[in-house]
Amino acid sequence: MFYRPKQGTALSYKANIATEANGFITAISASSSSLHDTGAVPDLVEMHEKILGIPSWVVADTKYGLRRMLGLICRIKELKQ
Repeated sequence: MFYRPKQGTALSYKANIATEANGFITAISASSSSLHDTGAVPDLVEMHEKILGIPSWVVADTKYGLRRMLGLICRIKELKQ
């Protein structure tokens, strides 16, 4: 359930998808729409890594926030080394 003032509650979710450079899906997850988009990134990267190895780059829209994403990616790379 997700609540927005003046709009009420609704059942909602976010589909989170990772692809390789040609657009083939390598990972997918669903999360509550009330969670920030970056919450899915570590799991998506881990699922992608099982298929193709650690991604050399990650692209996301501006909703992910550059600083927050950069911090997550740095932590993921540090854990893998």
